[in-house]
Amino acid sequence: TVANSLTRDKGSLTITKTLSDGGSGFSGSFTVSVTCTGDGGSYGPLAIAYPTPGSTTINDIPTGNTCTVTEGALPTNPTGYSWGTPVIGAGVNITVAGPNAVTVANSLTRDKGSLTITKTVTGAASDFTGSFTMSVVCTGDGGTYNPIIAYPTPGSFTVSNIPTSSCAVTETGRSDPPAGYFWGTMTVTGSP
Repeated sequence: TVANSLTRDKGSLTITKTLSDGGSGFSGSFTVSVTCTGDGGSYGPLAIAYPTPGSTTINDIPTGNTCTVTEGALPTNPTGYSWGTPVIGAGVNITVAGPNAVTVANSLTRDKGSLTITKTVTGAASDFTGSFTMSVVCTGDGGTYNPIIAYPTPGSFTVSNIPTSSCAVTETGRSDPPAGYFWGTMTVTGSP
């Protein structure tokens, strides 16, 4: 009797998480699942802590299998940011030599909003016209804006594409009042 044996070669699969975080400084945990064809099996959900170590490795997957990766529910996004659509590498053929690797890329995009400033004037003659210079200063990377509002038409100004933040609005300049009038104290309501 001449006895021989064949042992199935096995490989490993490393799944790496990348993140374009838009400056959010995000750290947290993502979950992935792996499904392999034939006798390769299924694995997961597996947690990947980001940014460290940022990857996970599955060992002892029979060679010859093609394994695909899916991502589970995304962690809670940081305030003022939204998750983009994940980009997951194509199925991987498992070999002993490797490298057998898949990248799961996510992105966070800064949410943006707009701010409409409406100018009202009380007590002036009905034919009063003028212009008002405003200052809008937003926290963090929200920016600074100096719109000019023509009164009474259009009577408002919208600042668009402001990264979500808190903004303070003040009036920094205005037309002279009509003859026989003077400007009272300016008030801002609803500062966002």
